[in-house]
Amino acid sequence: MANSNSVKVSSHGLALPLFRIGIPAVSQFDDWVERLLNQSFAQENREREIRQKTLVHRRKTCVLFIEGLYQAFSCQFPDTAVAFPHSQRYYKRGQFGCISDYSYRNVDACYQALIRLGWITYCPGFLDQDDIGHPTTIAPQEELLAHFSKAKFMWQRFAFTGDPIILRQKIANQVQALEPPCMAGVQAMREHMQRINGFLADQAICSGISGTAPHEPCWN
Repeated sequence: MANSNSVKVSSHGLALPLFRIGIPAVSQFDDWVERLLNQSFAQENREREIRQKTLVHRRKTCVLFIEGLYQAFSCQFPDTAVAFPHSQRYYKRGQFGCISDYSYRNVDACYQALIRLGWITYCPGFLDQDDIGHPTTIAPQEELLAHFSKAKFMWQRFAFTGDPIILRQKIANQVQALEPPCMAGVQAMREHMQRINGFLADQAICSGISGTAPHEPCWN
């Protein structure tokens, strides 16, 4: 149910461009996407049955907004927002410099639904005196922000179920796995390695790879 507790603000700080963020193949926010999707259609008061193609494109836009807000929340810079143009002039299929993968109708519907649900603070965009467009910015708040605070990054969701200590014996080119001995020293080593695994899972360690050329690892 919509609660209309979204807050209009005079400005946000740093903002991520919505249409340039990476979308994971599997979202961990499916329930929230569905709530946003349902609200976006409910507020339109459609009389005709929603076509499957329309449903697919609207859901894709909902995923973009939810994932964008989460990535802004997860940014290393505090209070990061998400920016997007909220004007039909920027959404034209096949025209250079315009957004063609998402329609203005779907973007506007998701934006209005986020406001109705009370999930965002928002700062409307505008045209300045030189006819230069400034984007609308949004940031998570209230219920959505609380959920993001409990969610884990994808790399933090890995569960280490195997034994970190592996013993093998090689005899005559044959390798045989051995059971680690049940000793206090071995158990202490196991716990230490599990703590290291947990520490690594908490870090955003990734490789910056573009095209086919190898790159040095980078920290993000």
